[in-house]
Amino acid sequence: MNFITLTAFAWPFSSQSTIRVRAASTTYVNAVALAVILLASMVASDARAQSIYSCKDDNGRVLTSDRPIPECAKRPMRQMNSSGIVTGEHAPPLTAAQQKQKRIDDEAQRVADLKRRQEQSRDKALLIAYPTMSALESVRELQINDLKTEIAIVEKRMAKDHAALIDAQNEIKAQGANSSIVARKKVETIAASILLDNEVIARLRTDISKTNQRFDDDAKRLRQLVRESDLSAEAEPRPPLASHH
Repeated sequence: MNFITLTAFAWPFSSQSTIRVRAASTTYVNAVALAVILLASMVASDARAQSIYSCKDDNGRVLTSDRPIPECAKRPMRQMNSSGIVTGEHAPPLTAAQQKQKRIDDEAQRVADLKRRQEQSRDKALLIAYPTMSALESVRELQINDLKTEIAIVEKRMAKDHAALIDAQNEIKAQGANSSIVARKKVETIAASILLDNEVIARLRTDISKTNQRFDDDAKRLRQLVRESDLSAEAEPRPPLASHH
């Protein structure tokens, strides 16, 4: 009969495990496989046993053990291997105040991440919409001109209403005390229309200011993105020029 003797050493060679496996010629391969599996299991078990846990208690004393220390459940605890190398840090559970602060910090980070993603999306859309500054200014001009056209239409209507109002007021003066209710109602209707158009013009002029401000902000950001793109392109290494002999 043949015997296979396999010896496993657990780091740092503080212990060893030996298995002798009798192998007949027909079962030699299976015997080797079984021996390897058993040795691997023993080495892993021995390695786990080599873990050392350490912490300081309330009095400053250093406690050590080969398993997690119950007295350190609420204190920081280190896990080391048999060579003294730290393999893990076990933090104490958070207090109620720490848990509250963590929730606040996590929410602040979530909002910051969301804002960053929104800004990145806006930058991407800005570059797609306005590949050049001239393209941005062309769109600005179109939108401002549309608003100015609306103002011109309302002002033209108001001019007609003013003329109609003067005629209606003169009609009432001519009638004197005998002026009809219809004539007075006409004056009120025209005056109300003029006031409404004044509000429309004021709103359109506000829209022009807001539109200009929006395009000013977009232009400023677009210049920054273009500048960053140029700097990035300059920083990229250029391929060497081919030499001609």
